Amino acid sequence: MPGLLVQVGASVIMSLGTLLTGLCFTWPTFAIDTLQSDKSPTGSPFTEFETNLVGSLVMLGNLLVTPASAWISDMMGKKKICILCALVFSLSWAIIATARNSHLILIGRLIVGLASGVQLVICFPFVAEISQDHIRGTLGSILILSFTFGMLIAYLIGWLCSYDVVNYINLTLSVLFVLLACGLKETPAFLIAKRKNEEALKSLQFYRGASTATSEILEEMALLNEQNKSQVKSLVAEKSSNIGAEKELLEQMEVTRFDSEMSPLKMLCSSKPAQRALFVVTFHAFLIVLGGTIAMVTYANQLFRQAAPNLSNELCTVILAVAFFTGSVLSLMVSDLIGRRILMLTSTILSATFLTLLASLLRWSWAPEWTIPAAVLGYCCVFQMGAAVVPFLQVAECFIPKVDHYHLLSV
Repeated sequence: MPGLLVQVGASVIMSLGTLLTGLCFTWPTFAIDTLQSDKSPTGSPFTEFETNLVGSLVMLGNLLVTPASAWISDMMGKKKICILCALVFSLSWAIIATARNSHLILIGRLIVGLASGVQLVICFPFVAEISQDHIRGTLGSILILSFTFGMLIAYLIGWLCSYDVVNYINLTLSVLFVLLACGLKETPAFLIAKRKNEEALKSLQFYRGASTATSEILEEMALLNEQNKSQVKSLVAEKSSNIGAEKELLEQMEVTRFDSEMSPLKMLCSSKPAQRALFVVTFHAFLIVLGGTIAMVTYANQLFRQAAPNLSNELCTVILAVAFFTGSVLSLMVSDLIGRRILMLTSTILSATFLTLLASLLRWSWAPEWTIPAAVLGYCCVFQMGAAVVPFLQVAECFIPKVDHYHLLSV
């Protein structure tokens, strides 16, 4: 039980990064109205071109930083990168909160895009490397759940609070992320890859809630070592004492020669199972991008203004966030019960059904007006339940720790 609580706590801390990502993606939904009005903090309303940049610069930041994220993570470790992302989040919201011209706001949006891009690359491998097999799917779903919860919080505070208050709330959460991230330990897999075996053992003990190295922890260390091309022959004897087994493990791992000549990219290209997994997971990742949910989150106010002009835009966006959040909660509940395949199939079939219904409503208008936003909300809920979650869980489970975060470069 202590180990479970530690793993859940670490996942919740890491999920602050995805919560901040959800906040930054949905920020334009309510901020654009202020920026285009006479109440703009810049003193003059944003032009149409500047308004488009407010939404797109985050994606540009993601695109610029993603190719280098895996390499930086391999060099520095996921904990240090996590702290760095938290600091960049804080910097970006400090710039946006105090900006009094459009250029600084746009620079802040680009910077927050850099932070969110790196955070999305490292958060799922981090959780996968610290979690036990039977709860890995649930802990991974927490990250998606926090993203949708960030959307819900963003819509609510955007509806109820002023532009400046929203920015300072985001800044406060970013600073909190910095403080909590400092309490995490580096993942055991990264430390083993860097030949820091004693630190890796202490890290594994921390995430398993144990004060000493038990036989289960030593066996898990052996498995992690084998995954990193270790040549250890025999690590733990069944009836040996914990102290003796720990010393034997560390001694054998110190003299082990790691296969450092083959880079993760070469491993990915030379392994047929890895290539097959790469194709499947990349195809699933494209479902997320082509599903249109990111555009819907960013421009929810504008979309509902056209789709349901007689309904309150603010209320519609909050209901949209609730639909996403409900789908994430359902995913959290069933991901480790019914398996990834059934969850993915169910989610995509239901998503196709709602999209077909939506297309027929838009084409022939055969039902009341409220059915159009209802179909949109139903699609968002079922899509978030599986199609938006399973690809990230697959990245964490289909590749060894040395390779998994490199696959996210293709998403």
